[in-house]
Amino acid sequence: MRRAAYFAPRWGGEISALGPEQLDIAFITHLHSDHTGGFADFLLTGWTNQRDNSVDLYGPDGVQDLVEGTLIAFRDDIKYRLYGKEPTNDAGWRVNTHIVSEGMVYKDDRVSVIAFPVHHGSWPNAFGYRIETADKVIVYSGDLKPSEKLIEYGKNADLLIHEVICDAGYKKRSQARQDYQMDNHTSAVDLGVIANLLQPKMLILNHVLWFGCSEAEILAEVQQSFDGPAVIANDLDIY
Repeated sequence: MRRAAYFAPRWGGEISALGPEQLDIAFITHLHSDHTGGFADFLLTGWTNQRDNSVDLYGPDGVQDLVEGTLIAFRDDIKYRLYGKEPTNDAGWRVNTHIVSEGMVYKDDRVSVIAFPVHHGSWPNAFGYRIETADKVIVYSGDLKPSEKLIEYGKNADLLIHEVICDAGYKKRSQARQDYQMDNHTSAVDLGVIANLLQPKMLILNHVLWFGCSEAEILAEVQQSFDGPAVIANDLDIY
């Protein structure tokens, strides 16, 4: 939420849509803590910045437990803000949960969001998302090992945002750790093969598992098979 607010006019930015009070829809790929740990911040910071409508949360089965647990954990905080002297509203802390499955999960007059299942270790439900606008297609992989569904839904992407693990780095780890990583993630070498097949206009690497590798080494692994534009994402980048 702080990174988004950096771009909002209230804090000196130029993108009003990224003000905390404007953010009211979220899509979760799976329920690992590094993908859900910021949910309370998303929900409550937006509300305390005067978001006056409920939040819509999309994700796999289990997001309802995430919401329920968060509201229990912050019950006293919510009560204080509702019934104390701080002026606030009774809507911005509320959440509508939507359990996603393969196919269209969201549509409005500007954007369509399509979920597709991926294999991420032993999670029974993990997803990527294909986001379609009038002039762009953005495909977000989520966490996954090389996936046929990613190939199916990743075609004709302007931006392919894909997780990555350094191939040379993970191979230095124990066999047990290697087995785990390869059932959960995609190596840079394999990602290059995937990107070469899909030919996105730009490949953006995120959720990077470095394992001691440099940015240049990871990009070089990708570029063994893919010669299109490829970058490693950083906070505050705009593409």
